[in-house]
Amino acid sequence: MDFNCGSFVVVSTFKKFKVGKIIDVSKGTYTVQTEDLKVYDNITTDSNNSVYIHIGVTKSFLKNNKNGNI
Repeated sequence: MDFNCGSFVVVSTFKKFKVGKIIDVSKGTYTVQTEDLKVYDNITTDSNNSVYIHIGVTKSFLKNNKNGNI
């Protein structure tokens, strides 16, 4: 799944989920600003890193948000 600038994603940060917005895309990595205004650079998707974009949770979040459940 590819994301663009402005896309909302769910980021796993040290085993805690945070909602964020992609503010930059570069060579397959993303820069995300989370709801607490922290900025995370060089994030990938579904990796073994301590910070990554969780695709499954992001899809669920976006689906529920689209249906007005959030």
